[in-house]
Amino acid sequence: MYYYKLKISNMKTIKTLALFLFVLTFSCSESNDSEDVKQQEQGSISIAFTDFGGFVMENIVATISNNYEATNNISINVKADAEGASGKLTLTIVDNSDIEAFKTGEEYAFSDNTAPIYVTASFVNINRDFTGSTGKLRITKFEENVNGNSKLIKISGTFNVTGTGFTTMLSTINDLILTCNSCGS
Repeated sequence: MYYYKLKISNMKTIKTLALFLFVLTFSCSESNDSEDVKQQEQGSISIAFTDFGGFVMENIVATISNNYEATNNISINVKADAEGASGKLTLTIVDNSDIEAFKTGEEYAFSDNTAPIYVTASFVNINRDFTGSTGKLRITKFEENVNGNSKLIKISGTFNVTGTGFTTMLSTINDLILTCNSCGS
């Protein structure tokens, strides 16, 4: 009888432990999946330098001003951290032209702020202070009213820009969601 009670007690302990591990496994998986979904919804940016490795950007904050609604101007600002917060990327795209020129399939030059449409990029970490000076940004997707929300714009593209020390930064932007708080309702 004692052996039978001990066996039942051990079975309850094993079942309880198995249930605990099951719940723990799925709760951890749920958390990781929701982070992956959040990142996919935000889009992605990856960069690489010709003289050293590449990074996938994290903690992306992408905003847009005006969206051609009040004026013919648009300004896109993207800030992101490299993996493990080992660096910061800043990308700015400005269209100050008199016509709505920012479109899918177009290329825009990296330059100073005197051109009607210009792009700037910088990347800073403990080993590098890179500022792009010449290159091109090619827009492969520019979608307004993402999922019926007039405050969201989705953008994809590629760029290469040469800067400090003749180093070139290459980048791919995939389905990056831009938030425009001043855009329509």
